[in-house]
Amino acid sequence: MEQERKTFERVKAELLAGIESMRRVNPAAAEYFEQHLVIDEKAMTFKYTGDDRLKLQRVGQG
Repeated sequence: MEQERKTFERVKAELLAGIESMRRVNPAAAEYFEQHLVIDEKAMTFKYTGDDRLKLQRVGQG
């Protein structure tokens, strides 16, 4: 469980850093993404609740 928590915290930090990077380029998109990113600390999950205007993809894909 400890490794899962570490992985969750790393991914969360990367997502939040990505939002800040996005904010420098496109503040409106960052705000939208931030409003539609649900981080469940207890279940250690992430969920995007917005429409298809923004998508998460691995680097180098799409």
